[in-house]
Amino acid sequence: MTEKYLVVQLDEREKTIAKLKASLYALSIDEMVKQSVNDMQGIVPTITCSYCNGQTTVTRKKPKQHTEIVCGKEQIIQIINYPQNYCDVCNAEYDDMDVSIHLKKLIKFEILKSIRLEQPLPEELDFEELLKM
Repeated sequence: MTEKYLVVQLDEREKTIAKLKASLYALSIDEMVKQSVNDMQGIVPTITCSYCNGQTTVTRKKPKQHTEIVCGKEQIIQIINYPQNYCDVCNAEYDDMDVSIHLKKLIKFEILKSIRLEQPLPEELDFEELLKM
């Protein structure tokens, strides 16, 4: 596995706090970051609609269908709990481009894992489970 680095900018005090917390709980910095990502419960902010400039709220309105070509065959995967943008003003539904890009990469990781482990390709994936490390 090729290692990549995720860089975070911290001042000396923040670095010391991170090292102290990791030491306190007998974790490496890597383990602590992974655990923090898994435990994070953020609030998705209200955004402005791309179509009508009204306030758009992110909802878990319906499953998203994703199609990948695997070994020359079309594979359809249902993504449940997908946070789709929905505008209360004009009723437009649309995806966040950045979320879609990262989701596509995560789906490919899941497909490759299934192939490597000689398991059936996934037909359904839970968005919330994909966010866990």
